[in-house]
Parts: sequence; C-alpha cells; structure tokens
Amino acid sequence: MTEESMFDQEEYIGKLELEESVADEDERDFIKFENNSEQMIENLMALSACWSNGPLKICAELEDNDHINIEVTLAGVRIARGTLSAERTCIEAKAKIGVAKADLSVCANFQDREVRTSGKICVAVLGWQCAKFNAQILKW
Repeated sequence: MTEESMFDQEEYIGKLELEESVADEDERDFIKFENNSEQMIENLMALSACWSNGPLKICAELEDNDHINIEVTLAGVRIARGTLSAERTCIEAKAKIGVAKADLSVCANFQDREVRTSGKICVAVLGWQCAKFNAQILKW
C-alpha cells in the first residue's frame, strides 16, 4: 500500500463531510478585507455537516444561530426530519428498514454551539450486530 493511499484512507475514515453553500451570484453579499481581517457577513454561507455509521446518515444544516435543520436516513430511507431550536432541542428516531435498525437522538446545545447524536445502530449479519455511538455532527 502506498503512502498516498494510506493517507486517503485515514483522511476519510470517520471524517465529517463538511459542506458550504453560497447563495446565487445576484443575492450574494461580499466580504470586505481591511488590514488583513475578514468582516463576516451574515447569511453569506450556510454551514452543514453529515455524519454516518454504516447504513445510518445524519445531516445538520445551520439555518441561523437559533435554528438547525436535521435529516436522518437509514439504508437510504428518511426516518426523521425537523428543526432544532431553543424550544425543541432534540429529535428522536427509531426505525427498522430491511437489515438495519436504529434508535437515536439528535440534540443541539445552543450555548456550546454544537449538534450531537447518540444511540444504537444494528445490522443483521448472522443475527443482529449492534454498536452504540455518541458523536458530534456540527460545531459553529
């Protein structure tokens, strides 16, 4: 195995898929640079991240500092979707799709500015093989 292919495998194992999207050119605000400092402009970019474990995938998108859109899929099928806020800090999901099942929660901590997930994922391979997880999905 070459050093380059080892690096690629290490880089992608357990890596969060961070994505940034920018509004259309006509709607885009511009960043001004002064004295090597960047002035942040609200609504320039939407921050999102996805975390996966086997057939389970959880995506979080920061709508603004007070709202986070969540989507949970199991074996490619959406099992939960919602918006986290100060009034609703957690979403829970429990589902069985084919040879996969999951029981989880996705919660936002607005004081620490992070979204975490915890629970259990199982796949049927000569009986049910299960693993617990507790992971950070998004930090802003």
